[in-house]
Amino acid sequence: MANFVTTTLGAPAAALGAIEGVSEGLAGAGRFVGGALADDPGRRRAVAVGGARSRSAATPPRRCSPH
Repeated sequence: MANFVTTTLGAPAAALGAIEGVSEGLAGAGRFVGGALADDPGRRRAVAVGGARSRSAATPPRRCSPH
């Protein structure tokens, strides 16, 4: 992604750093919130099922047949 942003889009290195910083911040916040939710024994299953469902909804469908 770094090569695409800096070479193809012509963005400066500072823009790449900002993009990666925001990405890391959001990932950390997600881990923090997810960990707090998963620590509650009553919510563990719901968090796991919700995560699996959101992951499958965000993943593009793949063809099962090579034809």
